[in-house]
Amino acid sequence: MANLIILWNIASDSGTLSSGSWLSGNGLKLDNLKTQDITEVARTTDTAPASTRLRIDMGHLQPLSAFAWINHNAPDLATYDLIYSNAADGSAPVYSATGLRFWEPTVVWGSRPFGAFPLTLVDKASYPGTPIAFHLAPGQYYGRYVFANAKIPDGPSSYFQAGRVMAGLAFQPQRGMALGAAIRPVDPSDKRRTQGGARLVRKLPKYTTWKITLPFQTEAEALGVYFDLMHKLGISGEMLIVWDHEKPAPIRARLTLYCALSDTSEITVQPAFDHAGATYWTVTLDVEELI
Repeated sequence: MANLIILWNIASDSGTLSSGSWLSGNGLKLDNLKTQDITEVARTTDTAPASTRLRIDMGHLQPLSAFAWINHNAPDLATYDLIYSNAADGSAPVYSATGLRFWEPTVVWGSRPFGAFPLTLVDKASYPGTPIAFHLAPGQYYGRYVFANAKIPDGPSSYFQAGRVMAGLAFQPQRGMALGAAIRPVDPSDKRRTQGGARLVRKLPKYTTWKITLPFQTEAEALGVYFDLMHKLGISGEMLIVWDHEKPAPIRARLTLYCALSDTSEITVQPAFDHAGATYWTVTLDVEELI
């Protein structure tokens, strides 16, 4: 079940961010793109193409397959170009993709009557989560530099901003999740009743939790990925998980989560092995959305 993607070893976090025209003061500095708090945004001075460029120098070759803008303010029709290169000016790219959309359709077809949603199928007003633009390359590439150049059409906003950028090698297990994996929207708001019976609610921000069970994982996956992931990130580190990258865009938007482990968990040996005698492992990842 599901083509799970986990981006957790973030190569771009060790890199130097530059290019474009980004503010340096008022808490809107470019390095905010490397912090976990996505409300601490980096902001450009304007929306000119020369201003909304980003270059990440990771210092040496890194394996790359995935890139994400998180908590961005891009309008419906905004796009970005992505380049992985070993040249400081982005020439001779090892991978490039142009015209990538910040917003794909968000309205689940059939969930509303015709005419009750924008013709673009992008309904940001009722979007259930943090805006995330995610791109998965068709393979693994090695590059020192990542270039992400946003193209923002004229609109109500006079700047482009984002709260987090992530680039690195995404992990995809050979076998997907087991049936019974669960998604839960969480409302931590406080509620109580007055002596007269009136119901009072102190609203708090909502978030989402996932429970992902992965059976029949190889020893390399169990000990070389999940063990290392839990040991490195613990409950404080962040990652990006896509539940099933092959789902239609409106479904995939609800199944993409910027998150952290709720807790570490056991990685257990299964009482079964293949004809060659190799053992399999099971791991459960409990994660909660970062907002």
